[in-house]
Amino acid sequence: KDNDQYEVDEVHVNITCKHDEKCERCKIIVEKKVTDHVGVAPTVNIFTREVLLEKLGMEKELKEKRIVDNRAKL
Repeated sequence: KDNDQYEVDEVHVNITCKHDEKCERCKIIVEKKVTDHVGVAPTVNIFTREVLLEKLGMEKELKEKRIVDNRAKL
């Protein structure tokens, strides 16, 4: 956060839901599972399938962007 190497990192999880783009139930389930297994409360973003495929670079780039590390290089 704020490119401070001593600040707590943020975890963003981008998902798509087959029910609805604004499906709060799926968002809560993912938040709980990540928090329970990793111990960090994530920010969960829900996108349409098309938008998420574009963000991941699927079907357009040689390798998908599954994990993106936006931390400043030290």
